[in-house]
Amino acid sequence: MPDPTVPLDNALNDTLTQIDFTHQELSVLLRLVGAGLPLFTPVELDEAARDATLRALYARGILTAKADGQFLVDGGTAILVTAGVAARGIAQLDRPSQQVRDLLYVMNGFVIRQTEPLPGVQRFQVLDTPYKLVALLTAALNITPGQTAAPAGQAVTLPRAKWQALHGSAQPVEGVPESLWQAVVSPNVVVGLTLVTVEGGQPQAPRDVLMIGHPSGGYWKITFSGDRVLTEPIDSVGAVQVLVGLLGEVPPGR
Repeated sequence: MPDPTVPLDNALNDTLTQIDFTHQELSVLLRLVGAGLPLFTPVELDEAARDATLRALYARGILTAKADGQFLVDGGTAILVTAGVAARGIAQLDRPSQQVRDLLYVMNGFVIRQTEPLPGVQRFQVLDTPYKLVALLTAALNITPGQTAAPAGQAVTLPRAKWQALHGSAQPVEGVPESLWQAVVSPNVVVGLTLVTVEGGQPQAPRDVLMIGHPSGGYWKITFSGDRVLTEPIDSVGAVQVLVGLLGEVPPGR
């Protein structure tokens, strides 16, 4: 994770750490700042709808009007909506078992989270302390107090064919820890984190990890390497550390 002692950009110091936009509002803002965001497709608005959206953003204090009739975007808001092009790393946090997907933008000294809490609403949150990031990951992993131990079993490397055979199998598969099979066929939670770092303006090869929660507690950490699948049982603390550690692989800003 970025150094939590580094202060936020000055433009963010006096802003809320959470703000919501409708799809129309975010579309207008992105066009004003000339930026884009991964997995977000701006909507086309006619002149009347665009004017109404601009007035709504002005009433919220997000825009200020210039003498020539043009609009300026609040500095803190501009940092949030340009995160897709300014971030040093972009991570996708998938929670298919909870039907939630987040994007995490790793900035200098803080992380910006983008999610969709309601259909048509985009929420941005500033995670400016390690506690906020850990709290997000703890919730994603659905960690239950009292169920913190790692599942039974030892780390094992499987060929992809055997890994795929686990899914939907009605009984344990030979050579696979029974608790891994149990987690795959009846997971407490499934969480995937995929990170793409940006170096010299160029995106690098993605790195990812999959966490599968065992129904009795603990997790199986799954990573993929070519035709091999590496699996390892870990406890809840270890699961959070793995996800935080992946984000921490983003190189320092220059």
